[in-house]
Amino acid sequence: MMLGKAEWADRGTWITTPAGTREQVVEKPLTERGWTYLQTTDGQYRVSSAVLIEFFSSEDGPV
Repeated sequence: MMLGKAEWADRGTWITTPAGTREQVVEKPLTERGWTYLQTTDGQYRVSSAVLIEFFSSEDGPV
């Protein structure tokens, strides 16, 4: 596990979403006006650029 900014996520990256679930990023994040938009396997999330999120390796996978 690694903490990082949402804008660092890349396609295929596993993250813990703001809702607390583990999902895979399906598109490169878009950062605009202090917000980063993450498109994941289950939806889209808007995350403040100041917030750190959890990244996981593909071996960790979903819970």
